[in-house]
Amino acid sequence: QIDTTHSGKQKEARVGGAKVDGHRPKTNEVFELHGCYHHGCPKCFKHTRNASPPDSPSETPEHRHEATVAKSCRLTEPGHAAIEMWECDSKRLMTEEMFNHTETHHTIASSPPNPRDAPHGGRTGNAKSPHTTKGDEQTKHA
Repeated sequence: QIDTTHSGKQKEARVGGAKVDGHRPKTNEVFELHGCYHHGCPKCFKHTRNASPPDSPSETPEHRHEATVAKSCRLTEPGHAAIEMWECDSKRLMTEEMFNHTETHHTIASSPPNPRDAPHGGRTGNAKSPHTTKGDEQTKHA
């Protein structure tokens, strides 16, 4: 079991004066997942690097990216190993993992079950079609 400090478990960890997404004190590892919009991902914002978003007219994706790079440098200075990933890369990896999981999983990859293949050779429900008696035939009720 790996013990990691993160905001979902306890108080947010701080390393080098900055809040981090996760921290493993025993190995001095710091985990950061950079959101593409709030950190100015260079892959997602190729052509609008100097355009201000509507929610923050004083910042641009370029300024946000520079602040993210500066924070990453501060995290590695005190001897910590920073493990960082962009949100778009994380989504791509999760999509690939889910595709591989569904393609190889024995239950998901097979066709849906046929009710007629149920135990005891087929339909085993308690419902019965109406039956009309003929002549002197009698029905038995349980």
